[in-house]
Amino acid sequence: MDAPTILVSVDSSEGNFGDAIDIGLDVDHPVPIAIDAFPAVTIVTILASLGKAIRGIHKYLQGVPIEEEMSTLRFRMGMAEVKNASLRGKIRTMEAIETITRSQKRGTRMKME
Repeated sequence: MDAPTILVSVDSSEGNFGDAIDIGLDVDHPVPIAIDAFPAVTIVTILASLGKAIRGIHKYLQGVPIEEEMSTLRFRMGMAEVKNASLRGKIRTMEAIETITRSQKRGTRMKME
């Protein structure tokens, strides 16, 4: 393998470093090792156990009433939104009452003066 050559053009008080520097790299390619062949029985056993696990998870997920939970949560959110709207309406009503009360107090004070 040819080593790359890097030219250095830096002068120093000790000498001129304009000479070429050879940098060599040794690349070791590992020799492929023969792959151990697993017995077919081992592979089939592993696949069977994974299949059982996947079927168990699938059965569990089928048992979870996701749609029912989503419907319940949507209903609760709707109720919360209605309650929030009602509370906002009450707050606006109270603010309007306070504004009217202040203006009536101001008007009463002006009449008394």
